[in-house]
Amino acid sequence: MKFKGTQDEFRQLFEGEAKRKKDEVNSTRNKFAPLRKSWQRFLSSDSFDWCLFGTLTAQGGLTSKQINKHVDKWFEIVCKRFEATRYQQQPLDDGDLTIFWVAEANTKNITHTIADRFHVHILIQCKPHIFNDVYDGDKYRGFNVFDVAWQFTQGRKPFIYKTCPDSGVIYKHELNKFRVQIVPLQPSDKRKDTSELKSNRIKYCAKYVAKDMIQYGFLKPSQVQRSYFDNEKDCWISSENYEYKLCK
Repeated sequence: MKFKGTQDEFRQLFEGEAKRKKDEVNSTRNKFAPLRKSWQRFLSSDSFDWCLFGTLTAQGGLTSKQINKHVDKWFEIVCKRFEATRYQQQPLDDGDLTIFWVAEANTKNITHTIADRFHVHILIQCKPHIFNDVYDGDKYRGFNVFDVAWQFTQGRKPFIYKTCPDSGVIYKHELNKFRVQIVPLQPSDKRKDTSELKSNRIKYCAKYVAKDMIQYGFLKPSQVQRSYFDNEKDCWISSENYEYKLCK
């Protein structure tokens, strides 16, 4: 319907609607402020030493019913791969790897609905050998365990092996992947050492814990239910033999 009125009337109507929206946003922020600050203090406490921050995305986003299933299966694959490749087939313990995750809606609604789609943010606390699987100095390893496991969780292979026709060298050819971004929370150059990035990422995660319809949690190796693989609980197999299926 076309608005009929003077420019001043239109401007007043626009400013009034803008103020109403701003007041609504501020009211929602104030409502969740105590919870957000509480989580921020908790995640910033000496109980944790976060070293990586990440974002996991899926095609079209995850539904509210998919989030936990996808995150749990992803973490199970992560643990299985590290156990097979880094620990000489020995289980991880909670001191090796702890992850905090929180879902963020793809839309910027003040309150979310069951129809919204989500992506996931993660804070990672881990031992150096796990960190080095993601970063070689300042260089990001594109086929790190966290990234590859997420691609498989979404039912997509992150790469295939190809052979160079000239040299015969076998190499990994990257396929179209879902976006996975993982950044270090402390710079490798100690001259630029700052806690600002770490603090900001923790605040970011705490902000989304304090939202309607948001899911979050901690992931620890001791909590993994090893039901995804058909093998015996103590039978460790190489990652090349895993069979991955789309997690719906």
